[in-house]
Amino acid sequence: MKMEQIQFIETTHSTNVTLKEKCQDYLDNWNKSFNFYGIYTNEQTQGKGLGSNKWLSQSGQNILISFIFQPPIMPYDQFYFNQYFALSIRKFLAQFVENPQIKWPNDIYVQDDKIAGILIEHNIQGERIKYSIAGVGININQTTFDPEIENPTSLKLLTGETYHIHELVQNLNTILQEEYSLLHENNFEILNQMYLNNLYNYHIYNCYEIKGETVFAEIIGVTTFGQLILEDLFGEPFVCNYKEIKLIRRKKEM
Repeated sequence: MKMEQIQFIETTHSTNVTLKEKCQDYLDNWNKSFNFYGIYTNEQTQGKGLGSNKWLSQSGQNILISFIFQPPIMPYDQFYFNQYFALSIRKFLAQFVENPQIKWPNDIYVQDDKIAGILIEHNIQGERIKYSIAGVGININQTTFDPEIENPTSLKLLTGETYHIHELVQNLNTILQEEYSLLHENNFEILNQMYLNNLYNYHIYNCYEIKGETVFAEIIGVTTFGQLILEDLFGEPFVCNYKEIKLIRRKKEM
């Protein structure tokens, strides 16, 4: 059975979940000239974010897409896949706005506002990654947001332009293909340095809540397992998993 590399469906509950439901069809009919397959939609009725978070989006206004990969890496190297995917989304956005950055662990920011959210799920069997599903929601033409969403922005809010979603999806597909060589050739040191160079608040002191305590610290790196490493003014290190750290934001001036 021939599978389209990028498939459009008008509406779905979640592109990540839809890909998981169809994953065996993709794995059984994989065209080796493709590094991945993808599904995108105008509307998700149950969009997923990291953990228990939801992804809320107006119909037809944004990129809502998920990809299935068979990454050529070992399970203990899976965070390098996350770096590859985040860097690709960042490169896509850098065509339109200045200096988008990766906010650990799974968001893309422009200045101090969120423009994209990423959700990556790895299926590990024994000593290999059977497949990985990487989903991303990118705010494109939406200009009003649900009040429960913290500090959102979009390409249209930032540039004043209206964009054609289907054309942008093809553009994103090209970038993901181009950047895949970093992963395929195991260029992990390059990937990690590129990730740090584009990491939001890297080597900038901020107030954080870390495991219930307020700490003034700077981000100094990430572990090979994707944990965030910080250091306070006295040189004390902190290694944080997801949900163990929160940036304490200063209120924006009116």
